[in-house]
Amino acid sequence: MRSIVPCRALLLVATISTVACSGRSEGSARGSEESGAFSDLETVFDLQANVHLADVDHAGLIMDFGTPARQKYSMGGWKSGWEGDSDINGVSFTYASTNVSRVFFHWDHEGPATLVFRLRRHGSKNVSVYLNDQPIEGIRMEEDGWHEHRLAVPAEKIRRGDNRMLLRWNGVTEVGRGIQAAAAVDTIRVIPGAPDAAASAPTPILYSDLVSEMRIGGDEESVIAVRPPTTLSYYLEVPARAKLGFRVGVEGPGALAAKVMVTAQGESPRQAWGARIRGGARSSWQEVLVDLAPFTGKIVRLDLVADGQDAAEARLGWAGPRLLGPRAPSPRSGATKAKNVVVLLEDTTRADALSPWNKSTRVRTPALDRFSQEGIVFERAAAQESWTKPSVASVLTSLYPETHQAKTFDARVPQSVQLVSEIFREAGYRTCAMIANGYVSDRFGFDQGWDLYRNFIRDNLPTHAQKTFGDSLQWIEQNKDRPFFIYIQTIDPHVPYDPPDEFLRLYDAAPYSGTVDQRRTADQLTDFKSKRLQFDPRDRERLRALYDGELSYHDKWFGHFLDRLRQLDLLSNTVIVYTSDHGEEFFDHGSVGHGHTLYQELLHVPLVVRFPGAIQGGQRVADPVELVDIVPTVLEMTGHEVHQEAEGRSLVPYLRGGRAEGPPVAFSEFLEDRRSVTARGWKMVFRGGGTTLFDLGSDPGETRDASDAAPIALRYLRIMLGQFLGSPNKRTWWAATAEGAGARFEQERVEVDDTTREQLRALGYAQ
Repeated sequence: MRSIVPCRALLLVATISTVACSGRSEGSARGSEESGAFSDLETVFDLQANVHLADVDHAGLIMDFGTPARQKYSMGGWKSGWEGDSDINGVSFTYASTNVSRVFFHWDHEGPATLVFRLRRHGSKNVSVYLNDQPIEGIRMEEDGWHEHRLAVPAEKIRRGDNRMLLRWNGVTEVGRGIQAAAAVDTIRVIPGAPDAAASAPTPILYSDLVSEMRIGGDEESVIAVRPPTTLSYYLEVPARAKLGFRVGVEGPGALAAKVMVTAQGESPRQAWGARIRGGARSSWQEVLVDLAPFTGKIVRLDLVADGQDAAEARLGWAGPRLLGPRAPSPRSGATKAKNVVVLLEDTTRADALSPWNKSTRVRTPALDRFSQEGIVFERAAAQESWTKPSVASVLTSLYPETHQAKTFDARVPQSVQLVSEIFREAGYRTCAMIANGYVSDRFGFDQGWDLYRNFIRDNLPTHAQKTFGDSLQWIEQNKDRPFFIYIQTIDPHVPYDPPDEFLRLYDAAPYSGTVDQRRTADQLTDFKSKRLQFDPRDRERLRALYDGELSYHDKWFGHFLDRLRQLDLLSNTVIVYTSDHGEEFFDHGSVGHGHTLYQELLHVPLVVRFPGAIQGGQRVADPVELVDIVPTVLEMTGHEVHQEAEGRSLVPYLRGGRAEGPPVAFSEFLEDRRSVTARGWKMVFRGGGTTLFDLGSDPGETRDASDAAPIALRYLRIMLGQFLGSPNKRTWWAATAEGAGARFEQERVEVDDTTREQLRALGYAQ
């Protein structure tokens, strides 16, 4: 696999205009980053280190397979028919590993185009090519070696914006490492114009050639080096008070035009900066800082453009381009590490039912409201799955479901997976689990690392909040003199919905004689899904009132729990995390319950972190975050190193006004059927060949596919999801090369006994 040269630290200058400089040493460059008018800036996103995420248009789009740059075109290989990046004799390629392979790319040109494939035949003699569901010419592949094939694409079959290519091969063969291959693909190019014009197109810029050293005026820089005409297109979400900083220079005779174009989703392109840069003996590096404030909070396409017909032999170097933002404040004076940790997961709680996430909700939760004001509220937390077992496994391991593999009915958390309870117990903490959901049981591997493990359903104990919180407080009182970690999973909002009458009357005081039997709601929801039962409008009102009553009932005992912690003088030295494993659907998309879709009513969950020793209350974070982030966060807040297997990101930077490492997106999955990625205002769901985009700002109910209307948002999320799915290490999934392979575990299955099956059936899990 090709690699890139790491870039130097960016040299900043105290002006927003372009200025010339020369002969500056690396030491002085670093020194200037720490002083001057922009000393409060730090790197938010390094464009040079992440050049693999950029689309490269050099007289046409180049898709370079076998390199990190190909993930964004192949959805990382997930359900798209690609596997096995390889490099043989200097040629990087990827195997087309099934009879159907899919490619997704963005196109900006009008008129006809030419597809250029560089292929090597394996199990397939022929390939049929379809673009946007329309057939193009087929290819008959030659037997030996690498060959280039050109196909004409009529203007009506290619479109501006998102394009979907399907390659249908007629056979596969074993090529080693367990890979079945139809062919090896080196590059796919899309060139404007007919094939005869494409024949004269310049040699494409390959990924391995993008980053190199360039010396100008005696000063050498690591740069993204391009020959004109070339456009590097990055798709980004612009953070508050962001600037784009870089050095730019020309190597060789003549002058080149360099400019930065920014196109926000739904807006016209704007030139943010431009200059004519001269090469030759007297050339020098120019330093630029571009204010991106007009694009704050928007998803944009940021183009670095190099052009100039009179200097075709010259190269333009973009040195250290990166997004910069204000340096995060230092930790609060006197901030302390937490002594204890409480993670409270209220099962089946959709965020929009609660006032910290939905001011217009009718649900009354005064204890949670006060608690949220004392901590930091994450407005867009996403569950990794839409049902309990895989979601809670992600909470307790900081692993995505695809990694921990506890994602089917009979799968368990592998014994080799380390739960956070094991980490804390090894560090000398007392550990306790108080769990009221039968899926989070010893049968499925959740009993690892606890001094006391109690599953109320498995132990035939009452599961209501009064009992769960009461037993939890009893254990805390017995262990409060030592550092402790307790995980509490209450289940009141889960079926069967059966709140005490005083809480039901808050939301439905009218007489009711309909179909809904609150103690049988688990079975009734199952019957509705299988079309054996129907609910009329009054029944639907009753169901939602029962659910809302459970939330208020739970809140009463949550308040008692917090009051008792305050009496025990534990609130000041204990970090408390409040969240849920998934939400609940109430006919939002024609169904009920959970565990069947990736819509927001199931994925958007509450998340609050409270610790007065380090968190100023009342803060809100708009960036998407994930349940896998909980373990790294509580480990850092208690002064412990985050274990290497963790795939989540610590949220501690948000506590002091910064932001977590990496792009601000969140990922979720549903079994082997669907994957999704959520940004602040957008969400994309991928199902193999099908993609749906939702504009969560204008369409929070996810009723309209916005794919055709929002090409920039779609491309941004497609790049993010493809890179994530294809990365071998989900901890730094956005990086070009992983720092060691990520954790991989084989799925472990268990025989589900009749008792466990019946306990799960009582919760509405029909198997």
